[in-house]
Amino acid sequence: MDKLTRTKQVITGISLIAFPVLFIIGNALHSDLLSFGFPDNAQEWVHEIHHNDLQQIGNLLEYLSAPLLIILIFSFINTINRKAYGWGIIGGMTALLGCVTMIGSKGAFCLSVAGIDTLPEAEFQQVFPALRALFEKAGMLQITWALPLLPLGFVIQSIGLLKGNYLPKRQGLLMLTGSLLLANLGIELINVIGSLLLCIGLMPVGVLLIQKNANTKIKSF
Repeated sequence: MDKLTRTKQVITGISLIAFPVLFIIGNALHSDLLSFGFPDNAQEWVHEIHHNDLQQIGNLLEYLSAPLLIILIFSFINTINRKAYGWGIIGGMTALLGCVTMIGSKGAFCLSVAGIDTLPEAEFQQVFPALRALFEKAGMLQITWALPLLPLGFVIQSIGLLKGNYLPKRQGLLMLTGSLLLANLGIELINVIGSLLLCIGLMPVGVLLIQKNANTKIKSF
């Protein structure tokens, strides 16, 4: 095995471990973790995020997971061959579109809001109309409703991995279930559980790739 292939294998293994860990921590840092509802209006949403440093860190971790997600998407496409190739490529393109949406969503709703949150209180209150437009997903922000395409793509790819026997059945079902739970549109406790299932399912594969173990059929990106 040449050095480039080995390096890509290690990076894929690290991504399999790090992505669900970042998602677990990122969702667990949300202040409304035990809430099964959504803010009714922009004022409640702003009150929830205002000076909430832990939640902002959590959002940053989820934002930083995007490169890891892209690596995994192409790793699974590369793994799934003719036996279930349609599941790999369709799921991969769906997940990739969702990943791009996540980057835009986190940039708009998290990073920009974190910057606005540093303003003096009087100036922060003057920016409220802009924050309300964010909360209402005004204009082009409607595209953020496509965010569930990310877990949906992973659901499709996990079916392909199961059909082709590229993952042990238990690990494939954990990936499938975890991805389904992450499609819940923002209930953080369910997101934490879904991320934990992904971690249990994917971490052993990542360890095998890092160790150069031939027992895994998952290929690098």
